[in-house]
Amino acid sequence: MPDKNLDRKIVEVLLNHSRMTLPKLTKVLGSNVGTVDYHLKKLAEKGIIIVEKKKYGSTYRLNLDLVKVSKTVIFQLAFSLVAFLIGIIMLFQFRFFIALACFFASSITGLYSIVSEYRRQAREKLNMLLESLS
Repeated sequence: MPDKNLDRKIVEVLLNHSRMTLPKLTKVLGSNVGTVDYHLKKLAEKGIIIVEKKKYGSTYRLNLDLVKVSKTVIFQLAFSLVAFLIGIIMLFQFRFFIALACFFASSITGLYSIVSEYRRQAREKLNMLLESLS
C-alpha cells in the first residue's frame, strides 16, 4: 500500500523547489531510490506531477494547472508589481521622495502578503488533491 505521507512530502518538496531529479529528491526526503521512484510514478500517473525526460535522466515538477489560485490573487500580485516598479522609477528620478518611500515600503508589504496568500491557496488545493488520492 502506498505511503500517503511520502506522497505529501514529495509534493511539498516540489512545491518549494520547482523541479528536482530523483537523486536530489531521494536525498532531501531521506528515503531510498526505489521507494521514491515508485511514488513519483504513481503521482505522475494521477497527473499530480509532470516528468520531463532529459538526455541524462528526468526531472520532476508539480503540475501547477491543478493548483490554480483565484484570479483576485493574480490581479493583486500584478498590480503590486507594477506599483513596485513605478515606485523604483520614481525614486531614481528623485520625485516625491518621502511619499514614494512610503509607497515603496507598502508595496513590499503588499507583495509579501499576496505571495503568502498564493502559497496558502496552492497548499490548500494540494492538500485537497492529496486527500482525494485515497
